[in-house]
Amino acid sequence: MSQDNTVAPLGVVLFVAGDHADHVAALRLAGYHVEVSPSALSALQRGQSLRPDALIVPLALPDMDGTDLAQRIGSSAARPYTLAVVILVSPDDGDPGLTAGATFCNFPCSPAELVATVGKQLAARRLLRGQSPS
Repeated sequence: MSQDNTVAPLGVVLFVAGDHADHVAALRLAGYHVEVSPSALSALQRGQSLRPDALIVPLALPDMDGTDLAQRIGSSAARPYTLAVVILVSPDDGDPGLTAGATFCNFPCSPAELVATVGKQLAARRLLRGQSPS
C-alpha cells in the first residue's frame, strides 16, 4: 500500500526559516503545524526550544549559512539529532556540498513540490528511528 505524503501526521511541527509565505500556506493546508522565523539568528533561538520535527531553511541566509543553522538546531541539547532537514538551494547558491541527513530541494519550487519533499524526508526519519513510515 503506498503512502500519501501530502497528508501530515498529527502533531508534526515544521520550522521554516526565512520568508516563504506561499510554501508556508501549502504546508499548513497539508496539515502541518508550521512555525516561522524571519532570520537565521531568531530561528536558532526559537528552534532549540521549539523542538521541531523538521526544519526548512534556505541555503543562503543573510545572517548564517542554512546548513550551519540546521546543524546547530539539530545538535542542540534540547533536541537529539533526529530532525528532518530540507535545504532550499537556488541556482545562485553554487554547490551546497554535503550535509548529513539533509535533503536538498531546488528553489524556487512549487509549494506542492516542497510539501512532497518534506513528507518524504519525515518518512525517512521515522524509518531511521525504527518507526512506521505512516
